[in-house]
Amino acid sequence: DIHKRGETIQHTNVYTPAAMAHTAHNDPEMVKERYDSEKVVNEKVRLLASKIRESKHFVTFTGAGISTSAGIPDFRGPQGKWTLEAQGKRCKMGKPVIKCCPTKTHMGLVELQRRGILKYLISQNCDGIHRRSGIPSHSISELHGNSNMEECEKCGQQYFRDFSCHRIKRSRDHFTGRYCSHKDCNGRLLEYTIDFGQNLPERPLEKAIENSKKADVHVVFGSSLTVSPACEMPLISKKKGAFFAICNLQKTPLTEEADLHIFAKTDVVMEKLMKELEHPIPKWTLNRHLKISLSPLRATSGRSEEAARTCGVTIEGVDPEQRSVVVGLVRDSDMHASIVSQQAQKPTACKLCKEGEDANYSPGVCRSTIIIPKESSDAKSSSSRGEQKIRLTGKVHFFSHYNEPSLALNVALPLPTGDGQMVTGCCFLRQPLTRNTSAQHIDASRHNERTHFARTPLILQGSSPEWPSTIFDSIPWRGSGL
Repeated sequence: DIHKRGETIQHTNVYTPAAMAHTAHNDPEMVKERYDSEKVVNEKVRLLASKIRESKHFVTFTGAGISTSAGIPDFRGPQGKWTLEAQGKRCKMGKPVIKCCPTKTHMGLVELQRRGILKYLISQNCDGIHRRSGIPSHSISELHGNSNMEECEKCGQQYFRDFSCHRIKRSRDHFTGRYCSHKDCNGRLLEYTIDFGQNLPERPLEKAIENSKKADVHVVFGSSLTVSPACEMPLISKKKGAFFAICNLQKTPLTEEADLHIFAKTDVVMEKLMKELEHPIPKWTLNRHLKISLSPLRATSGRSEEAARTCGVTIEGVDPEQRSVVVGLVRDSDMHASIVSQQAQKPTACKLCKEGEDANYSPGVCRSTIIIPKESSDAKSSSSRGEQKIRLTGKVHFFSHYNEPSLALNVALPLPTGDGQMVTGCCFLRQPLTRNTSAQHIDASRHNERTHFARTPLILQGSSPEWPSTIFDSIPWRGSGL
């Protein structure tokens, strides 16, 4: 039963190197990398392109080989992690995985998915690059998990972090030491990766099998196809009559089953394939979906008479495909708050206090409490209160893995009421980046923002970057309303 077999890759932070070194190839012929001539590659790519054009349900399966050009070693290549460790050697990382940019193969798949050509993507990779490249969550099964993801073991709430998530103990307990902040759940958050011998995540596996059965073309990019049951997805398609192709420098246990095996680097094949299909490989754009929420007004307790109400403010990222998924991308913020209205000539300054790291602390999310002066919170009528707004000014700082700038905010949100309503504003930020993680010049523009309760969009004005002046010119974020 494919659901119960479950031998998968283990997380490298948990087991000793010898635990997975035994999975390295023993046969030198399987380790050897082969290169087809350019003429042969061109012929094979033309055949593959023709099959993709005719396909009704095109599915791809990706492995570690598509990320090697991003600086991440593979596992069973000549310089792979398990290959070297089987020889008593250590594998060196060029840079942290979280700082690695999507490759041409990643971005080619993004373009094919956006055009409706690629129907589904199945991946063994847990580096998170597919999701960061722009593949939506509903179009991918990450069978071995995602090292940037945490999931609540109690309610299932997911947190997609802008940093690597690690368990606190070297054991099979995936607890990261953090707790769920969703609706006072307070459940333990677990690292969303799979250990050797554990079953694959049920829903992603079901979708992978479902789409493999539908596939009429199934292409493998950069996988040795040795880790079961994930590697059996292409065979499911093959048995249903699909065209089965492999792009990998090494032979695989399924090479004899394949209709086509291209011995070339995945980026080379993707460039030629996209040229045959007459589609461009897009440059990677770093997308940020930012949400600013104001909680309902609450009466103060134990504070001075001058501060009659408090209001919580949360600045966090959200997944554009699954708004329920929190994206921890905000490292810190330097904000100021004030009350503004059409009647008042001057804004009324408010005190803003950052919350500490308690049990509900969620890294990548900034929470503060605004203390509203008594004269502002004691509005004489609900209509006048409705005209009041909380203006937030300051800067939001990201983790800057790709040298992205801080975001300067100047936003006014309607003052929440005390009847349980929450005010939320969202903005979509995007920054085109080059493969060497520096930024391209883009035109300045505003960030549109709207609340759930206002029909006309508000404006996030005064956006500005924080690029080191000695390295980059002034390049603001480009934004739009959601």
